[in-house]
Amino acid sequence: MKIIVVGAGIYGLSTAVQLSLRGHEVEVIDKGLIPNSHSSSFDFHRLIRHAYGPQQGYASLIPPAFEAWDRMWSLLGESFYIETGALVLGKKNDPWMTNSRSSLQSLNVPFEDWNTSQLRSRLPWLRVFPNEEALFCIPGGIIRSGLVVTALAKYLEQHGVRLHENIDIVKIDESTASLTDRDGNIFSADRIVTALGAGHDVLYSSEVTSFRQVYALYPNPPKVASIEGGCPMILDIAEDAGFYFVPGSTHFPAKVGDHITRFKGSPYAGRKIAPEEIENLQSVINSRVLTEDADSAGPLSKTKALPKYGLCYYACSKDRTIQLASKGKSIRIFGGSGHGFKFGALFGEMVAQCVTGERSLSSAQNIVQGKALP
Repeated sequence: MKIIVVGAGIYGLSTAVQLSLRGHEVEVIDKGLIPNSHSSSFDFHRLIRHAYGPQQGYASLIPPAFEAWDRMWSLLGESFYIETGALVLGKKNDPWMTNSRSSLQSLNVPFEDWNTSQLRSRLPWLRVFPNEEALFCIPGGIIRSGLVVTALAKYLEQHGVRLHENIDIVKIDESTASLTDRDGNIFSADRIVTALGAGHDVLYSSEVTSFRQVYALYPNPPKVASIEGGCPMILDIAEDAGFYFVPGSTHFPAKVGDHITRFKGSPYAGRKIAPEEIENLQSVINSRVLTEDADSAGPLSKTKALPKYGLCYYACSKDRTIQLASKGKSIRIFGGSGHGFKFGALFGEMVAQCVTGERSLSSAQNIVQGKALP
């Protein structure tokens, strides 16, 4: 079959690789360059963790996701995963923490409970409150997302897959498997896969809402905030806070963000960061990172370079789960709440299996929604 994949983020490229491996004629189309440095998949890092609170279905998919990444690393000849361990902060007896413990135990994933004293001892720069506790578990860490999509694009080119850059698709005819771009050019295939990421709302506005989140990058982080210094990824899951911290390295910056506060916005509506977005993020940072006048100054206080602020966009379904839909000769994957990259290798396999008839649509839908295992 000839199959056109629209969207060169992690889902699109991963699906294209799987279809190419099965011997199909594959082409990839993207609105920007391939890889697209403005896409949500293109970043220094994306995170993978087992702790998922009440979403135990997605927690159960983490082991298969790791296995799928291992297959991907074997194919690419290089691993882009860095083990840091995952530290999750929450209030004592919080249902999110209780559910996470339960799922970790059922999955036989080793973890440690850290009380406030242990947290202050191991991470003296982190502001910890008396009513808090933490879970620390390995495996968990960083996927070098920008390097992944770059390597996938290179692999596809080397294996005869045509990559069409800067093509703005404005119409999809699912019944004939044809696409029309802004200049009136028509692309035809036997099947179409759409994996538009944050741009899904341009063609399917009723299925998602697009959000933007601001983050800060700190180059050359001190050892206490680095992978080399043993700093884990940190995630605060309290309902009134959304602090997360990704340790840096000599090769890439540390990252700080707020995973709760979102502003509606399309990636095609301008990327200027509003002052209130930076102010909100700085407030979140100050709530967790001790300042220079504290007994244990935080790592960001010791970073000489000013932070570089950036934006990431997500197209979220109503229930924040990842969705798979089919119409005519097309299939599309979309949604989630910014937590999709960790499943990129696994869900690329699922979509490819749907296209080729190896797996039913209903089976794949249950998997990407966290309701079933592969």
